Formats: sequence, structure tokens, C-alpha cells
Amino acid sequence: MAAAAVAIAVVIIIVSGSTPWQLAYEARIEQAADAMREKQKALVDRFQLGTHGRFDWSQEQGVIVFSNNGVPKVAADIQFAGSYSSTSKTWLWAWDNDTILPQMSSDSKRVLQYGREHHFKRLTEAKWPAGEVDCWEVTTLQAHLTNAEGMYRTPDNNGYTYLTLRNAHWVRPDEHFGFLPAASR
Repeated sequence: MAAAAVAIAVVIIIVSGSTPWQLAYEARIEQAADAMREKQKALVDRFQLGTHGRFDWSQEQGVIVFSNNGVPKVAADIQFAGSYSSTSKTWLWAWDNDTILPQMSSDSKRVLQYGREHHFKRLTEAKWPAGEVDCWEVTTLQAHLTNAEGMYRTPDNNGYTYLTLRNAHWVRPDEHFGFLPAASR
């Protein structure tokens, strides 16, 4: 029986150029993308993400706020997936980034555990060569595995930070965010 499994694996590698684990990983990424496509579209459409003039996030409060002309409009709870360095062309998981507060990387730790269970190398290696598509794929997988509403990417000095979003809502008049610039509070 084991010899037959090895023979099948060898045929898969020869025919596809991929290992069975790579094929399983790619299938899981596609499944996550299919599942998140409508959720992401609904989030973007409902809250007009991408049209607001500014965003600010706070690790301490675990929230991102989108604003226009100093007026907060939309807020959402966030979790960090990871970051992309445009200099080194690498992905770094939030679970291994010492600049991320532990509570802000708990969802990425769930992805790490999932990767260990399924032998998915990209989910268990802290840092690896990546392109932006790779970053969106693993962020999408995190969003799907943790039942997030969607994803967002914020630029920084050296690339991008990838986030998953939950509990998005229009900011209420009585809501205040101390981390926002003075004009936005």
C-alpha cells in the first residue's frame, strides 16, 4: 500500500511539477479566495473602502479608522496577518514579528497551527520570498480560516502591512479614538 502511495506521489510530481502538499495548498488558497470574494466585495461596497482620504490604526486598541477631511467615517477591529518588504521581496508573518503586539497576531498564530497540521510550508515559515500576490493569498487564507469580514493593506516605509477586518461599522457620533490626529478626534 505504501509503495502505491509513493508511486502516485511520484507521478503527481512528474506530471504537475508540484508535490501533493503544494497541490493541496494551492487548492486551499483557491477555496479561501472563492469563499472570501463576496465577503470582501460586500465590505468594500458597503463601507466604500478605498474612497476615504485617510486611515489610521492602533495596535493598542486593535482598530482601524477610515476618515475624510478629519472626520472618522468607518471603524473595524483588526488582526495582523503579516508584512511585505518591497526591499527584500519577502513576507513576514505577524506571529514572528516582534513589532506586533501578541494580541494582534492571534489569528496569524491560528494560521500557523493550521499550516503545521497540513504541512503547508508557507504557513509555518516565518519569513519567505514573496510577491504581492502571495501576500494577498495568505492574508485571504487567514481571513477565511478566522471568519473575518475582509482584508485591507496599508503602506509603510518599506512595503505593506496586511490586516484582516471584523466588526466594520459606520462611526457613531459618540465614538472617539484617542490615537487619531487631533483634527480627526
